[in-house]
Amino acid sequence: GAVAAAQLWLPAVISDNMVLQRSRPVPIWGWAEPGETVKVTIAEAGAAAQAGEDGRWQVRLPALEAQEQGLEMVIAGSSGSRLRVKNVMIGEVWLCTGPSNLFWPVKNCDHAQQETASATYPKIRFFTVGRRMADQPQADCEGRWEQCSPATVPDVSGVGYFFARQLHEDLKVPVGLVQSFW
Repeated sequence: GAVAAAQLWLPAVISDNMVLQRSRPVPIWGWAEPGETVKVTIAEAGAAAQAGEDGRWQVRLPALEAQEQGLEMVIAGSSGSRLRVKNVMIGEVWLCTGPSNLFWPVKNCDHAQQETASATYPKIRFFTVGRRMADQPQADCEGRWEQCSPATVPDVSGVGYFFARQLHEDLKVPVGLVQSFW
């Protein structure tokens, strides 16, 4: 019988609609069959690595300049496995975490209705880490990247949203905000 191609896996944070940090080498990682060679390419840049005994691999993409159009990142394994991460932008990426007032969502902010209605910023993306208790560091988390829109912004951190919007307007680059509220 035919041998099935080995599987490639990516963590939740490396997924469609993500934003990569501009002007710095960027780590991309995941899992594959032990010993498999994995190549990652985006915007004519690429890097390769071999999966270790535990199946984990990591590459560092060279520094890329801001890109406002959505790009496709291709992750290809030597076994023939291939993953595509779509609508990737390159810009500023910030971690939004801290005390409980940081959780305060846009829907509870002053002028929430007007702010929500005008929140059409497809080049601002939010990744919210799912809350799950663990006694040990975890290799992955739950969550997905969302484009900023009137439908997605109500539950986003107000501080995070207004910060991301100001950065986007001042720097004229895409902005990704990773929200972790625990």
